[in-house]
Amino acid sequence: MVMSKNTQPQNRLLIIFLITLIILNLIDVALSYGSRSLLSTYIEVISILILGIILGYYITFFFNKPARKKIVYFDMLDMSLQFKLAQDYIRSSSQNLKLEYPEITGIAAGRKNIKGKNLKAVAIIIQVAKKEGDVKPFPLYIQYKGFRIPTDVQQAGIAKAQFTNIASGVSRKDDLMYGTLGIPIRKGSELFYMSCYHVYCNKELAAGKLSVENPNDPTLISPCFSDLNGSPITPVGTIIEGFLTESLDVAIMKPQIDIVPNYSDIPGPIYYRTLTREQENKIILRFRGNGSKTVREGFLRNIAFDQYIDYEGKKNHHLINLIQIDRCASDGDSGAAVCDLSGNYIGYVVASDNNFTYIIAAYTIENLTNYKFT
Repeated sequence: MVMSKNTQPQNRLLIIFLITLIILNLIDVALSYGSRSLLSTYIEVISILILGIILGYYITFFFNKPARKKIVYFDMLDMSLQFKLAQDYIRSSSQNLKLEYPEITGIAAGRKNIKGKNLKAVAIIIQVAKKEGDVKPFPLYIQYKGFRIPTDVQQAGIAKAQFTNIASGVSRKDDLMYGTLGIPIRKGSELFYMSCYHVYCNKELAAGKLSVENPNDPTLISPCFSDLNGSPITPVGTIIEGFLTESLDVAIMKPQIDIVPNYSDIPGPIYYRTLTREQENKIILRFRGNGSKTVREGFLRNIAFDQYIDYEGKKNHHLINLIQIDRCASDGDSGAAVCDLSGNYIGYVVASDNNFTYIIAAYTIENLTNYKFT
């Protein structure tokens, strides 16, 4: 029987009682060889009382036996709680991890992958540019709030912004960098178009500016310089504002002309929708960007991935809560509207590495800005 430390004093007292009982009975036996005395009677009474105390304790212990503490392992927790613990650890420790392991390019809570198969248990997914060479080994488990959370180190290269109508190519009037026009969005009753900050405001980003309002030379043109081929240049709008933060890479354009969507081969976008963990590795997302020139699609892999992205003028910028899908974007696809197969808007392309494409979620835009989707 395994007792807790709190029961040890009671055990010592019972042992003393038991030894006393044995001694008293030995004395009683010795006295019984002569005539029975009053002392012998007292000894018998005391012995009975001690025996009653001992029996009473063990009877009470039997009916009130403390439950043995059940050991709970991380993979025994409900899946939602596993994700929450892993995500809490990432939020509290990602900056320190990046300092200790500078080769990290991305981190998220997700399902551990072994030989291409996703397991049910949640792990802290660590992405690195490469596993070989002088890379500090990452621990197999992270100790957090009494649990050992497994890790899964994946090689994915360095995520880079995919500089590119609604799928049409756009660029600043005096900038060779280009991207994809983006998605219609409203502020009150006014119509705007949204794309990435690194698409609309690349020259400001290259100068180290992370936000802009009513910039100089704000005109956007289409086709972009890379697509001209003798086509006439059309001013399509002016940049109103843009910013690059921990959660957003976004810029807003006020259109000067009627813009016709150039993704007739994708139904929608109709309404925006949010995604759940249960949909990871199950549903397909698709987009049509100016760089790809055709529909690209990939499976949803993670709905909240933290990624370090290389921008011109802002290397290794940390973006959180990105949607991660299979690698399918090309240079020039940044800003492309991403939909599910029913045409519901999910978000827009922001970057890709060797294995994955990253998307800023529509709900992030609505939650953190004053703009709403049409």
